[in-house]
Amino acid sequence: MGVVLYAPALALNAVTGFDLWGAVLAMGLVCTLYTALGGLKAVIWTDVFQTVVMFAGQLAVIVVGANQAGGMAEVWRKAVNGSRISGLDLNPDPLERHTFWTLGVGGVFLMLALYGVNQAQVQRYLSARTEKEAVMSCYVVFPCQQIVLCLGCLMGLVMFARYGEDSPLDKGYVKTNDQVNINSSS
Repeated sequence: MGVVLYAPALALNAVTGFDLWGAVLAMGLVCTLYTALGGLKAVIWTDVFQTVVMFAGQLAVIVVGANQAGGMAEVWRKAVNGSRISGLDLNPDPLERHTFWTLGVGGVFLMLALYGVNQAQVQRYLSARTEKEAVMSCYVVFPCQQIVLCLGCLMGLVMFARYGEDSPLDKGYVKTNDQVNINSSS
């Protein structure tokens, strides 16, 4: 849950200049208060709002970054030329990164973690009235998680096309590793 508080506090700090740890504390207190007062219904509506904001933010980064990189065709060209796109690799070596087998086996364990012990998912199970509703929550969440994953990968490609191999930190565009500035010129 630390990242859940830290990431938005970092954004709030970058936009407003509020003290980072003060923002973490304030958001933690606000979340605790609305959860205590509004219960599960407040938490669900907050999750819906956060999801909409998250998708909008991802799409904004993709659109603005792709525009600054020269368009999606240019993003794809740079990603291919920069060896960021690869085909299906059926190498059975477990030490090889990103093969069909390592992603498949690792994906099973990732899904077990996400659907078996993840606090947000367990909360969905426990708040469901029936076992059927709990199972249905898995079917609803899974495609949404895949969309978020694909948008995250696309954001990574856009950022690579925008910055290339140069680190925005090394170039002085940002002050810490936690920041990315899409308005800097390269």
